[in-house]
Amino acid sequence: MKRWIWKSVTWVIVILLLGACVIEHEERNSSNYNGGERAFDVYEDNMKVLTSFFDLAIRMEHYLAVPEDERFDAEQKYFPEYKIRSVGEEEWVGLRARDTAFRIVTGGRSLGTEGAEWKVCKYEGVFFPSWVTLTYNETKNITLTVGGCEAWNWTIDAALQFQSEDEELPVNYYIGGWAIHGNGKCVSEKDQHEQPRILLDFEITQPLVKLAGADDVANEGEVALLVRDTYLQQEEKVKATIESLAGDGRWVNILYKGKEYRH
Repeated sequence: MKRWIWKSVTWVIVILLLGACVIEHEERNSSNYNGGERAFDVYEDNMKVLTSFFDLAIRMEHYLAVPEDERFDAEQKYFPEYKIRSVGEEEWVGLRARDTAFRIVTGGRSLGTEGAEWKVCKYEGVFFPSWVTLTYNETKNITLTVGGCEAWNWTIDAALQFQSEDEELPVNYYIGGWAIHGNGKCVSEKDQHEQPRILLDFEITQPLVKLAGADDVANEGEVALLVRDTYLQQEEKVKATIESLAGDGRWVNILYKGKEYRH
């Protein structure tokens, strides 16, 4: 095979005028939990939403590679929480109980085929059904693009590229090791005037590295965040540098308002 490249939290966002805009929500254990750390957590929770789409596509690629007479066992292996059903030659749904949890349209091509374009729709964990598009190109990257994915209190637009560290496609996102590039925007829910309060832009400035078997979205890399308050017409810049620790775990160093914090 070719080389392959959601703790969902309901956030309450408040902007306080304290010389600059600050993202607020419930306090954590540390009294030093600041606006920069909050901005990073909002970003990463939304990244978990996006990687959940990617994870479904990876598992479906493995499932479809199995002969039809072995699909029952493959369903138990790749989708133990769902029942997989074909609803057309190139379209599949995952059922939880009797409800449709997700839908995948393959276009009749393997996800690892040059020119492949898959569409994945989720109905769980989002307020409205949201579609993402996955494409594969000659650089052996899988590109995920999404516009208007509504998850909890946020709407996400993004373009991300995933490249696997393995020669074969991992069984799921978390088992695999990945390099991730891209950018996007997270927009808070609209107010009574149909205007969003918070805009959070993100750009991966140093490739994110997701280590094989790790539970985090990424274990190394750098992300630049720009948080904008549309009411107060103010903005804050945040830089998050992720460093892996020997053995297990990671540190996230936050540069916020000229000071560094370890998150």
